[in-house]
Amino acid sequence: SKLFSNLPTYPKNAPKQCLKRYGEHVLVDGPFEVHPAQICSTSMDSVDAILVSNWMSLLALPFFTEETNFTGVVYATDPTLQLGRLVMEELLDFFDRVDREERDHSWKKPALFMSFPNIPTSDPREWRPFYSREQMESCLTKVQRVSFRESVNIHGAATIAAYSSGYSIGSCNWIVQTEHEKLNPSILPDLAPKLLVMPEMYAQPSLISSQRTEFVVNYNARATFRYGDTFMIPSTTKTKRVRLHPDTLRGIELRGHHDQNDIGLSALKGVLSVYDNILELNPDMRAKIRNSLVGKLDPEIFAETLTKMNLKYSQDEINGNIRFTFDTLDAVVYIENGGFRTVIRSPNRENRQLLSEAVAVCLKTL
Repeated sequence: SKLFSNLPTYPKNAPKQCLKRYGEHVLVDGPFEVHPAQICSTSMDSVDAILVSNWMSLLALPFFTEETNFTGVVYATDPTLQLGRLVMEELLDFFDRVDREERDHSWKKPALFMSFPNIPTSDPREWRPFYSREQMESCLTKVQRVSFRESVNIHGAATIAAYSSGYSIGSCNWIVQTEHEKLNPSILPDLAPKLLVMPEMYAQPSLISSQRTEFVVNYNARATFRYGDTFMIPSTTKTKRVRLHPDTLRGIELRGHHDQNDIGLSALKGVLSVYDNILELNPDMRAKIRNSLVGKLDPEIFAETLTKMNLKYSQDEINGNIRFTFDTLDAVVYIENGGFRTVIRSPNRENRQLLSEAVAVCLKTL
């Protein structure tokens, strides 16, 4: 472009025009190149099988199967193959639209690129041009589709099976089992998480299939939960910054700290989104029948509130819990755990909303 051609060369007065300096960055005028992962200690002709866990791993597959003497088989789930092919084709379409002439690679000498203000994060001598469409098609013909939990024997040496991981569409974790050992269950000790949070169903085999111990996660530092449970996770890392969505900031109400007047505190609620080590608190867009409330519900105060709202009821006690029955509303309200838990039951949504408003009068909104 005209903007690029007007930039000063790097180094100054250099005869070659492929390097230009823009501020604290040195730009290279040349074809696109990528840096695939290096497997220096392994020869691809000795690899019998490649297990692809997700579509992102499929993008780099041609660098390992094409022009490397690879004669093995690649295993992947069908959704991984289809989604990976789609992204690979889009990348090739993008690179086809960018025309760059092949320049000399003398700038890849360490003495030169190590002098850049923006030193490359990897060795440019290991960069390679992106694969062609023919190489992509040849690579994908080597992929054998497998279904989840399907056992596949590899040359009689091992048996593999793919289990859904939930990372992306078609993604999986692989269980590799030989005659004497099973690989992958030992991944937790290697990762050594300080706390493993998982559903209670993975803590012990189900009553229906008690022999299926492969679904049990054995790890000491773990916390289990049931659907709807609320629990606290102790902080095991340094304090991190959390981005606040603009809609979350609208309801913020700061109050002073009792020790430091220059610090403001506010209670916020929302959905914490974590991606690429970035934390962001987004507003909870799900519709709720009632707000989150805190406090202890006193049966006498609740009865007075119902009287003021002209709601007829009958009151009794069952197993230490107070029950309010509303015949006209076809509804029942239970006050449990000494007033710290309230259950409203009614087939009619409007009646549940009405009784929720009565409870809200007696409690504080969070």
